[in-house]
Amino acid sequence: MKQPVFSWRTGRVLFVLFLAVLLSVTVSSQDQSATISGQWQGKFPSPDGTSVRPDDPPGVDLAIEHKGDRLSGSAVFYLIGDKGNGPEVIGKDEVAIIDPRFDGSSLTFGVRVKDRPEENKIEMQMTLTSRTEANLVDVADPSAPVIKMKKIQ
Repeated sequence: MKQPVFSWRTGRVLFVLFLAVLLSVTVSSQDQSATISGQWQGKFPSPDGTSVRPDDPPGVDLAIEHKGDRLSGSAVFYLIGDKGNGPEVIGKDEVAIIDPRFDGSSLTFGVRVKDRPEENKIEMQMTLTSRTEANLVDVADPSAPVIKMKKIQ
């Protein structure tokens, strides 16, 4: 009698392998989201774009969280001024991030800006340089400064 090409035992082995691959992809995706999740803070670079002073006020705060396979969060953009005592926060705008997407190395998201009606949504990208540091840029404005972000523990 001829053996069938596809037996019940082969089917069970293939099913177990399929589940193992599916689980590893899900765990890997969650691990990547955990890397980007948390509180991030960035400061504006000096006018020459080369340095950030530790005592300067924050320029941007990001709060990124993941629940299951979904990312969400908020951003706070600070208005920095100098009234004679050095840089200080003189205003802020807190907004929800829109459509966050993380590919394992870069988080891309949008924000709505109230005082820019012609460009109601700005696309931002935060690219990891390590597990605790990243560069944040305005995707549409190559002349905008790169903001060095640090994950707050």
